[in-house]
Amino acid sequence: MPAPDTATTRATNFVSGVVGQARATHAIVRRRWAAISCLLSLGLVVFAVMRFSGAAYFQLASLELTRSDPGAPERARSAIEKARWSNPENPDFLEMALSIDLAAARQRGESAKAASIKSLPGYRDAVALRPNWPYARANLVSAKLRAEQFDVELNQQLLSMVALGPWEPRLQLLAADVLYTFPQYLTKESRAALVGALDRAVRWQPHEVLNRGDRRGQVGFLCARYSAASAVVKRYCETP
Repeated sequence: MPAPDTATTRATNFVSGVVGQARATHAIVRRRWAAISCLLSLGLVVFAVMRFSGAAYFQLASLELTRSDPGAPERARSAIEKARWSNPENPDFLEMALSIDLAAARQRGESAKAASIKSLPGYRDAVALRPNWPYARANLVSAKLRAEQFDVELNQQLLSMVALGPWEPRLQLLAADVLYTFPQYLTKESRAALVGALDRAVRWQPHEVLNRGDRRGQVGFLCARYSAASAVVKRYCETP
């Protein structure tokens, strides 16, 4: 005798079908998530390998720059290009590439001014990549000084450099050099910022400030400004 087609039987069959479909869908989703996870893991591995290889090529380029044989600059250039390919947004790699290009230009007989003018867009890119890093600003300042571009941008970068790295010894000395050598190109604001940097430099590294000031004919200025505040400067200025 055939089973009656009751409402209960139909409901049971319907629920069984829904459950089976849900299980099948769940299995598909799990397989897809597993594939996605594998791809993500592979991507992270590739990313890590590229970053590691970039750092290795960067170190290799640095090493080549210390060598004196004729092929060293070209090997350094090749290494830094590979580093930049692995991580094109790394400002350290960019700045080293710019330094290598400048050295190569000088070897070709190109003037420091002409080579530095060509390098300025790259140094601006480095600042854009790392705007809060004072040494990126300092590199752009140095390039503009070599390029003899004493303009609004130079003064703006000097202000940013001093504001971002007020206690950096190298930047204090760069500020002092600019103040000694190019005072006529400074705005009132940038001059005040550089004088503040020089004040800090005299406090923390007076011997270096005095030696550099002596080489640039600025001992009289330093003695007049700092003898009363610095015993080191006072002794230096009183020594025959």
